[in-house]
Amino acid sequence: DSKYNQDEDLKTARALLESAGYRSSMDGTGNALRFTIIVPDDREMSYRIEAAKAIKKQLEGVGIEITVEELNQQEYYDRLQAKNFELALCSFYLDEDPDISFLFNPGGSANYGGVDNAEITAAIDAARSAFTEEAIKTNYSELQRLLTERVPQIGLYYRMNSIVCSELLTGVGSPRQGEVFAQVNEWYYKKS
Repeated sequence: DSKYNQDEDLKTARALLESAGYRSSMDGTGNALRFTIIVPDDREMSYRIEAAKAIKKQLEGVGIEITVEELNQQEYYDRLQAKNFELALCSFYLDEDPDISFLFNPGGSANYGGVDNAEITAAIDAARSAFTEEAIKTNYSELQRLLTERVPQIGLYYRMNSIVCSELLTGVGSPRQGEVFAQVNEWYYKKS
C-alpha cells in the first residue's frame, strides 16, 4: 500500500530514537533530544511561526524537545549566514524550472547548512542539463536520493497554490502562482 501511514512513521521514529538511547515520548525514559529552531518574527509572514509551532508539537509527540526562537529579520539572517543555529525554518520561492544550486552548491547564496559535496553538485548540474523526459526523471530521482541520504534538510510544503481536495478528484496538476486553475479542464472525480 503506497498510502502515507502516519502510525507506522511514528512507530519507526520511536524505535529509532529508543535504539539510539533517546526517549520516544515526553514522559519516556532515556536521554532527552533537544533542539532550538530559529524563525523570523515577520508578522506579515506569520505562517513561518505557525509552522515552527506545528513542528514543535509534532516532534514532542516522539519525545524531542523543541524551543522556537523568534528573531528579528536582521538577527535571523545574520545567524543563518554565520551558520549559528541548530534548526532553521526558511522559505524559498522556486520557479517552474527550479535551480536549487543556491541551496546546495558551495558558495550558494542560501547554502546555510554548508553543504560541500561534489556528487550533489554534479547531480544538480546533470538534472539541470537533462533534455529528454527519461533523462529528467532519472537525473532528478538521483538528485533526490542524494539529498535525502546526505543533507539534513526537509522541504515541508508550498505556502501558496496548494490544493486541498478529496482523493476522488484526479488529474490535478501542479498549481503555480496565478495559475491554480490553469488545467481545471483535466480534473475529474472517479467513482469510489
